Amino acid sequence: MKIHHIGYAVRDIQKGIGLFEVLGFEKSGDTLKDLNRKVSLQLMKNNNLIVELVAPTGKESPLYSFIERGGSAPYHFCFETDDIEKEIVRLRKQKYTLIESIKPAKLFGLSKVAFLFNPHIGLIEIIEIR
Repeated sequence: MKIHHIGYAVRDIQKGIGLFEVLGFEKSGDTLKDLNRKVSLQLMKNNNLIVELVAPTGKESPLYSFIERGGSAPYHFCFETDDIEKEIVRLRKQKYTLIESIKPAKLFGLSKVAFLFNPHIGLIEIIEIR
């Protein structure tokens, strides 16, 4: 698999956008709210590097406690695959736990995504790109 993007947790999506722009990143697309995951999302690009800014929409967001513990920081790596179901089976055999099953991601044109966790690696996302 190859890296698709890095998820970066921020407290405030607009402040995060401004701070990443200072570093040479540009917005890619519109800022979206994911009501199911309770986060705001914004893709930022710097040449071939894509960073997905992820901000909690409130205290009920699972991301809220992550930021309260450690502040803004890299949150996950996302990897591309052409067969998400096959990749989930392979990763589960390697002791990854599926924590969010396959769902369409509006930010990525409804491509299928899933989240897995391994205590030695942390949170990863996989996205099906065909």
